[in-house]
Amino acid sequence: QEWVAARVDSCEATRNGEQSGELLDLRMACLDERRSHLRAMVDVLAHADATVVEKAVSAVSHLPGIARCADLAALQAEQPPPDDPQLAAQVVQLDALLIEIHALERAGKHEQALARYEARRDELEAIAYPPVQVRAWLRRGAIASAAGDYETAQTSLERAYELAIEQRMIAAAAEAAHQLMLVIGHHLGHFEQGRWWARHSRALALASGTSEAWTAHLNDLGIVAESEGKHEEARGLHERALAIRMRELGPEHLDVALSLNNLGIVAEQEGRYDEAREQHERALVLREQVLGPDHLHVAHSLTNLGNVAWRQGEYDESRAHQERALAIKERALGPEHPELAITLNSLGIVADVQGRLDEAARHHRRALAIWERALGPDHPHVAHALCNLGIVAREQGHYDEARAHLERALRSAEHTSE
Repeated sequence: QEWVAARVDSCEATRNGEQSGELLDLRMACLDERRSHLRAMVDVLAHADATVVEKAVSAVSHLPGIARCADLAALQAEQPPPDDPQLAAQVVQLDALLIEIHALERAGKHEQALARYEARRDELEAIAYPPVQVRAWLRRGAIASAAGDYETAQTSLERAYELAIEQRMIAAAAEAAHQLMLVIGHHLGHFEQGRWWARHSRALALASGTSEAWTAHLNDLGIVAESEGKHEEARGLHERALAIRMRELGPEHLDVALSLNNLGIVAEQEGRYDEAREQHERALVLREQVLGPDHLHVAHSLTNLGNVAWRQGEYDESRAHQERALAIKERALGPEHPELAITLNSLGIVADVQGRLDEAARHHRRALAIWERALGPDHPHVAHALCNLGIVAREQGHYDEARAHLERALRSAEHTSE
């Protein structure tokens, strides 16, 4: 309905002499692109498997909005299509492919999205029309990040950023910058580099003029601040993002649940466990209501609720939340994704507190193996897992093993802090 109304408005504005034929063409091209996103998403949903069903609501809720197609200044700033008819036809074809890949990516079909990309990789990355290259590198980076391949994500997103700046593609540059801030500053644990990208992300989000870009910046910078232990800053950033999302998206949008989840994490880190529990429970109720009980986002809320329950001494409750979260994550992501290690680490801590030391060691070893494979030997998560293994080994009376784990954790932590 919004699309139809926007198309009628554009036609009437031209007929009434309020805008030129050139602006009509720009608005129609934008609306056609939005319709292509819708068509690609419908095609994915029409052939849905369990993974697509699980991601469907989230994927549809993040389809690109219609309002930007009325932003004449933004449309005029975009690079026009090439004059060469053969190149123009190739651009149309590859843009359609990238929209299909984006739909698959949003629906959780990362392997299929990557396969579609790799099949045309040379053409996508070498086409003599830089805007398509920018969009291609953005998709490659997003797919790699979702799969936990953060090194590839960083390389791809950096390339997208450089090209976007060269082509004055502000919205694309803003997207690349905030994703780089998150990948480098949070997932890879390089805080100083993450902050460097945060400065670029902020400037570009403001320059883009959209609340979507601005809230994405606030949200991801808040996550980086959480990782650094800067709780007060993180809280302020997430509160600002929540206020904007509540006002512009409504109280039942999934992005509202994301902000509530992040505020709960900060409250837990600050020792305000009752507040943390309240925020995570609100996020869980909203996510279960919108997404159903077995969605990956529900697992994130369960993991966080389990952590709070552990802090409050409710160990059986904590274990139940974490076990349910782990089962959901394994079904959604497979057995080796870095997300699993977060829940395994929490299960190991609870098992340790309850005296189930062999079980605790098993969970921590699995978390360590996943994090080492995904993040390398010197990531803070690896040091954390080694510390936990050392503590369990000490409690088991395996002192040589405990010392080896703890010394390795110390070396890793020292290397990270250099």
